[in-house]
Amino acid sequence: MHERRVYIAPDSHRGSELSLPPAEAHYIRHVLRLRAGEEVTAFDGAGWTARASLRSLNRNSGVLAVIEERRAPRPPHGFSIAQAILKAPAMDLVVQACTELGASAIAGFAAVRSVPRDAGASPGDARADRWRRIALEACRQCRREFAPEVTVLADANARAAFFRLHDTVFVACLREDSVPLGTLLERLGPDAATRPLLVIGPEGDFTPEELGGMTAHGAIPCRLADAPLRAETAAVAGAAIIGHYFLLEIP
Repeated sequence: MHERRVYIAPDSHRGSELSLPPAEAHYIRHVLRLRAGEEVTAFDGAGWTARASLRSLNRNSGVLAVIEERRAPRPPHGFSIAQAILKAPAMDLVVQACTELGASAIAGFAAVRSVPRDAGASPGDARADRWRRIALEACRQCRREFAPEVTVLADANARAAFFRLHDTVFVACLREDSVPLGTLLERLGPDAATRPLLVIGPEGDFTPEELGGMTAHGAIPCRLADAPLRAETAAVAGAAIIGHYFLLEIP
């Protein structure tokens, strides 16, 4: 039977009973159509899951009774995607697919050729909240125990700080001498790239000045396919390549 999952915020699963927020109560009532006594899997996106029984349910709330719970260790390796902000449908796809493929962090940022032009925004941008909801829904669907950290990098300082959190930074680009990402990962080995970051540009690629600035600070140019890809396709392809590499390296 397909596992039925409901989201419980990390700070609200204490004790033997779990209170359902309105959105999850609605999901159980109108999507899963469950009755009292039926079981679900609760998850918090931070490694905690619980097998639970539906005790009660009304229009805007409900209660789950915990049967068994566990906490998974955070994976030793993790990769991040930094995506030049795209229009909503494409950016939504990036967040959804990269979450499904195991990204531990997804960041949006403004590039010179970004569309929309107002891509730069505060960390509290409503778009980031939307992307977090999309990431949680992807975790629900594909049974990921850890949701990625999703953020908007509002300015150059925020981007630089985010880049410094990673041991290796790859930047996907159309430069003719760029090496395939898979080849670069094999050359570096697992000890040199335990937390890589892949940076994806907007449609039309980065400007030479942008690319030069990143490579001057250690970013490694790479390519993801033998032909130019749409920006959202590049993000998904890159996440799949890195995820496959980690799957092969982790015992």
